[in-house]
Amino acid sequence: MLRAALNSPEIVRLGNVAVLTAVGSCIGLLYMQERTRKKFKQSEYFQKTMRVLLENQSARTLLGEPVIFGNVNLYDPNLFYVTAEKAKLVIPVRGSKRKGVVYSWCVRHVAPMVSTRNNSDMEFKARWRNLPHRWLNPKIN
Repeated sequence: MLRAALNSPEIVRLGNVAVLTAVGSCIGLLYMQERTRKKFKQSEYFQKTMRVLLENQSARTLLGEPVIFGNVNLYDPNLFYVTAEKAKLVIPVRGSKRKGVVYSWCVRHVAPMVSTRNNSDMEFKARWRNLPHRWLNPKIN
């Protein structure tokens, strides 16, 4: 009796609709997540942080050329926090020699819409030993 009820065309069709809805929702979620990441990578906070790292010869030498910026985790408040006035970013980076993380704390003055960096810290780890190398931006302070 139960087997016959589960094999009825209405139940099979309902199951197919549920599976297709779940797959469509997952695809939509992944699309929106990637779209949000790309939009954030064009933001002033990310661009200035990227520029500070790329303009620093010591950091580029430590990482190795080319420097590649990874995806920002947009959903962990310990790694990513952005408001209209402040931003705290943790951006993974890697080069040909090492990989690491760029920590950036930014403040934007809302009236003139100019952003300035309060503090910036970068951490690089050797791929073969996991020894941290820290670099503080000398232009800040």
